[in-house]
Amino acid sequence: MARPQPARRAAIANVPRHDPGEFRALVRSFPIIPALRAADDLARAAASPSRVIYLLAAGLSTLDVYLQQLRATDKEVMVNLDLCAGLARDAEAVAYLAASGCAGVISTHTDVLSAAAGRGLYAIQRTFMIDSESVGSSMRSLRNFVPDALELLPAPVAPRILPRLREKYPLVATVGGGLIGSLQEADSLVRQGLDAVSIGNPDLWSLQ
Repeated sequence: MARPQPARRAAIANVPRHDPGEFRALVRSFPIIPALRAADDLARAAASPSRVIYLLAAGLSTLDVYLQQLRATDKEVMVNLDLCAGLARDAEAVAYLAASGCAGVISTHTDVLSAAAGRGLYAIQRTFMIDSESVGSSMRSLRNFVPDALELLPAPVAPRILPRLREKYPLVATVGGGLIGSLQEADSLVRQGLDAVSIGNPDLWSLQ
């Protein structure tokens, strides 16, 4: 199903939620997601084959510049609100991002992600799997809010929770992030069942 572009969705009041599983289908076409951290790499992110870009280094003074160049190449930009300088982690910041034309919000905070979902934006929940308790906590949080995607860090351990996740939440996309040093590692993770991986090394963005 076709859906409005991010700027169009942001301009409509009370935008309905997009179809479940839509984000998963989007990233599976090009499973290496550029994680953009520096303005020097903006052109390379814009030229990458991925439709999705994770924006990790934006601030109020630079957000429009990033979005203008990335959206000119038909990218769907997901802004990590937890790392966005000058914006609080609250519903008002989400409203600002929606009006700016981003397509989604990345955060560890479910209240922020719920606000993003309410505005028709993709909601990507970042979760750190440092031990069995953190994995259990992440699974329990899904009872209250189901995001479009879980970004699982570090990526090499992400496949271990896939059976539990797929059994209960088959439409939630799984994205591995962190500690991916080569295209071979990225390919192995996708073969193990992840839908995509986010990578900060620009040299790998165009190799999928």
